[in-house]
Amino acid sequence: MSNTSLVGNASPEPSRKERVINSIGKVSTSASSLKSFWSKSSRNFGIMLVFSSVVAIIIVLMLWGAGTEYRPLYSKNSNFDSSQVLQMLDSENIKYELSQDSGIIMVPHDDVARIRMVLAAKGLKERLPSGFDSLTTNSTVGESQFMETAKYRHALEGELARSIVTIDAINAARVHLAIPKESLFKRKDSEQARASVVANIIGGMDLKPNQVDAIINIVAGAVIGLKAENVRVIDQFGRLLSSDLNAGDIAYSTTKQTDFKHKTEQGLVKQASDMLTPVLGLSNFRVQVSSDMDFSKVEETEELYSNPVVRKERTMLDTNNSDLALGIPGSLSNSPPVTGDADPASPTNEKTRNETNRDYAVSGKVIRTQHQQGKIEKLNVSVVLNQASAADGGWTQAQLDSVTNIVKTAIGFDAQRGDVINVTSMPFIAATGLVSNQYAWYENPSYQTLGRYIFIGLISVLLVMFVLRPLVKTIANEHEQSGQESNVSDDLEIDIQKEKQLPSTTTSSHFDTELPSADSALDVQIQHLRMIADKDPNRVSEILKTWMMEKDSHAK
Repeated sequence: MSNTSLVGNASPEPSRKERVINSIGKVSTSASSLKSFWSKSSRNFGIMLVFSSVVAIIIVLMLWGAGTEYRPLYSKNSNFDSSQVLQMLDSENIKYELSQDSGIIMVPHDDVARIRMVLAAKGLKERLPSGFDSLTTNSTVGESQFMETAKYRHALEGELARSIVTIDAINAARVHLAIPKESLFKRKDSEQARASVVANIIGGMDLKPNQVDAIINIVAGAVIGLKAENVRVIDQFGRLLSSDLNAGDIAYSTTKQTDFKHKTEQGLVKQASDMLTPVLGLSNFRVQVSSDMDFSKVEETEELYSNPVVRKERTMLDTNNSDLALGIPGSLSNSPPVTGDADPASPTNEKTRNETNRDYAVSGKVIRTQHQQGKIEKLNVSVVLNQASAADGGWTQAQLDSVTNIVKTAIGFDAQRGDVINVTSMPFIAATGLVSNQYAWYENPSYQTLGRYIFIGLISVLLVMFVLRPLVKTIANEHEQSGQESNVSDDLEIDIQKEKQLPSTTTSSHFDTELPSADSALDVQIQHLRMIADKDPNRVSEILKTWMMEKDSHAK
């Protein structure tokens, strides 16, 4: 009873120990509050960081899926002025991009045709070489004859370049003319007009020999005195395209000889195939022809004459019996002198003249022969039959001979010429299939766009289901736990307030029933204080006060 009264009548002035204990309790309380705030702040920062990252990923994917696909407005081989095109695009507020690699102007994929029509309506034209229109714009008074000739030649070169550009495979062209100056004096070794053409061929295309020949004839026909063999055509890679064409004759042109030989062989193969297809089937035989041809140029001239025929004949007989002395006066006659006993002949003056004139008609002809170039000298023919298409016994010799005769007749086989034909049968290997030049289905732009949208939707759903949803659940559970803890702390504060209003004996007895005694082991007391500090840091000071008061009462 005395102890109880002493405790109840304790001095209201706190002792030094109690002040120290109160200070320690406040410091521990502040440290616990700071630790709790830091842990909650770190957790909230991590949650916000994850949430922001997920939202940013979804936004980036949506922007990527909704991104506009760009393609070139014009090809790199086009001759449009880029600065003029950019100015028109800016004036029309059209979106565009410039390729970092080649500098090509890129526009949205779906608006290429519309943008081209808009630029054409605004007056955009390709840059072409200046032609005869430059003669009227750049004319000046008092211009020299040399400048007039140079301008005319430049204008003629521009007009020829414009004509050459109209060919499909040519993107741009330049023409250089070398026309000698006209002179009143004609010389045997006078200079001839020459021309050179530089053709810029579109990538992936090539000029055919007939197109090169057409370019040569265009230039030669536009310049007076220019011959086709004096025109040279080259491409942007420095290849001379008119090397064989300038020869003109197939006897001097290797390219023409090769093309002629190839066409001839292909024609013979087609003739043989047309005869064998109805009999054997399209895939049951193969025919190849190799030919030896003579491209020599041979000309012959022959003159033939028949037996002569008398067309007109004239005969003249003249006899003269005149006694007139004939001969040269003062000269002896040519008769020999009379010798011996011979009687002198009586002189006679008879003279006879016989003349015949015949006119013969001779018939003849002159034959000039020019032999054919590319004459076939020998044919080598090979025919292979599919052994699987024959009967069970295979191809018989009679059947092979029939095929041989068919092919011989179809190609014009000539044994005297030395032609050779070989017909054999062998098993054919089935083809694995032709390689298609079409793009794969996954390279189709429509499928790529659809796949992009599906990928974005799938990633967004996965992020929402496996990241955002668990995060929201975690935040909701922590909020509920914090609410429960706040309710418990409110209840504890109410209990503490009630205990403060009760007498000190009740407080002492209440703590005595819940707390270990002041004489208990120090480890037990510290462990108990740590447990209480985690739940209610404010009670630590009260517990320390109670233990100090109990020790003071036991000491007295």
